[in-house]
Amino acid sequence: MAKEIYEYAKGLSGVSDERIKALEQQLAEVDRQIENIVDSVANGLSHPSFKKKMDELELRKSSLQRTIFEEQLKQQTTRH
Repeated sequence: MAKEIYEYAKGLSGVSDERIKALEQQLAEVDRQIENIVDSVANGLSHPSFKKKMDELELRKSSLQRTIFEEQLKQQTTRH
């Protein structure tokens, strides 16, 4: 019985690792998009849609960071 519980928890951990990696990849893409907008503005380009897009990206970034943190907490709880 203990072995089955261990294997089950180990399986959950693997899924969480994959989910965290996917979330981190999404976060990296959001960071890249933010950086591109910042570079454009720094180079003198400006458009009203930049602000809207930046707001959307910053909101998405916060959401991804929160979800990654929650997944890491779940993972730690599962391992202990």
